[in-house]
Amino acid sequence: MKWYCILIVAILISISCGKPEIPNSNSMIKSEQAVSSATNAQLEERDTDGHLLWIISSQRIEEKADIINCDSVQMNVTSLGAASFSHGSGSGAMNAYAKRGEIIQGTDTKIVKLFGNVHITMENGWQAEGAAMEWDGRIVRIDSNVIIYRTGMVIHGNRAIIEPNRNHFTLMNAKGQFEGVKM
Repeated sequence: MKWYCILIVAILISISCGKPEIPNSNSMIKSEQAVSSATNAQLEERDTDGHLLWIISSQRIEEKADIINCDSVQMNVTSLGAASFSHGSGSGAMNAYAKRGEIIQGTDTKIVKLFGNVHITMENGWQAEGAAMEWDGRIVRIDSNVIIYRTGMVIHGNRAIIEPNRNHFTLMNAKGQFEGVKM
């Protein structure tokens, strides 16, 4: 069984190393055998009623070949250039900007990762900055030094968990200043 997995990976690598297909900017063509890319493109997801769940705009979007492991789990990785990410509406709405990112999709998984000077703005007025962000559809994780801002308040920490739909955040090793009063 082990040699079978190695053979599949070798075939995928040899296929994906060919010249990438470049679709027109209006649609992303998914090909399991090749890499596709687009410039100044958008990816979005809507619920069954057609409401926008999230949207990503990027200078460059590149879909990589499927990653296969021996447990028959398939993950699709989409690489992003400079990217902006928007999620939700109302008080739980969130926008994020970064130098680069990726989307990892599996059967039951969709994770958006942003890297390099990530800036997050939430509808309720909170802002956060960090080196990297991971969003799994419910929560945002920042596993680097992070700064959280709101009018009259600045908090520094080294990891954060933000729950946009609950307007809640957890910050590890927090140090801050509230309207001139140092913590």
